[in-house]
Amino acid sequence: MVVKVYGPAYASPKRVLVCLIEKEVEFETVPIDLLKGEHKDPDYLKLQPFGTIPVTQDGDYILYEIEGDERLRVNFWALAASIRQFSVGFGAEVKGFMVAKVSLVWEALGSRSVMEMMIKMAVVLGQSHAEGWQRWVEVAVLQVAAWLGFGANLERVKGKGGQVSITEEGKKIDEWRPCNGGAELGEESRAIIRYYAEKYKSQGADLLGNTIEEMGQVENWLEVEAHSYNPPIYILAVQILLFSKLGFTSDQNLIKESEEKLAKLLDVYEERLSKSKYLAGDFFSLADLSHLPFTHYLVGPMGKEDMIRSRKHVSAWWDDISSRPSWQKVLQLYPPVF
Repeated sequence: MVVKVYGPAYASPKRVLVCLIEKEVEFETVPIDLLKGEHKDPDYLKLQPFGTIPVTQDGDYILYEIEGDERLRVNFWALAASIRQFSVGFGAEVKGFMVAKVSLVWEALGSRSVMEMMIKMAVVLGQSHAEGWQRWVEVAVLQVAAWLGFGANLERVKGKGGQVSITEEGKKIDEWRPCNGGAELGEESRAIIRYYAEKYKSQGADLLGNTIEEMGQVENWLEVEAHSYNPPIYILAVQILLFSKLGFTSDQNLIKESEEKLAKLLDVYEERLSKSKYLAGDFFSLADLSHLPFTHYLVGPMGKEDMIRSRKHVSAWWDDISSRPSWQKVLQLYPPVF
């Protein structure tokens, strides 16, 4: 049975494609244009009721992942920051356009209730005219947070000089930027690649390891990639690539913060890779494979190649894994969107 992979142009589905090629599994792809909203088409929602990517269809067996509540919370505050950023100095009509534009961005990023959220927010903002924009943004944020089920502990607090902040259980919402560095941002595909690596373990490259110790290291570094590596590099991709594509102004402080987090982590990688050829040991595994899509953005269109090249062992590791025939075939067949 041929495996169908939806959305091959985007980063996370590319993890799945590389895995299938490494495992010598036959597949076909179905393009999905997120910016056109194709992931919300009724036929697609029959496969993936949450409207996100990636999705694989193996006969009657459909596998996908959905975002958790924390990711929704993070996306929400990042969304609020975007609206606030674009609100300064614009009249009511332009602000309405900005709301619509921001909604497309976050809908494209796969946040499950974003479109509904933005419609409701736009209704509130439509009452504001040109005056009191900041107050209406705050009111809208509070109302939408309540609609999404985590607004009970939010309140408006007036500080010195009359500024108004949104707080959650007494804690300021970090200038309306993503909490905890956006720890759950990004489309997910790791459960899918684990599934296919195990299902077809007897063929193709062994991506899981042969001993319990090797398997443990693969899982360890997959977790590092998902929860420490991916969040800052994903934020960089959004701020540098996506925002540029859509004509938005990037948050330079957030870019700097994300670069610093990524640099510290790459120093850990440098130490690790000075002792083994790959992250989990001396064999290529899912742990290495999972780094391919977003690191490709980092060294290419983001213009941050020095973050890799300035570290001898990380640089050699990247040259090795990025030159694998499986990754080169994916890039040739499905060029990245950026």
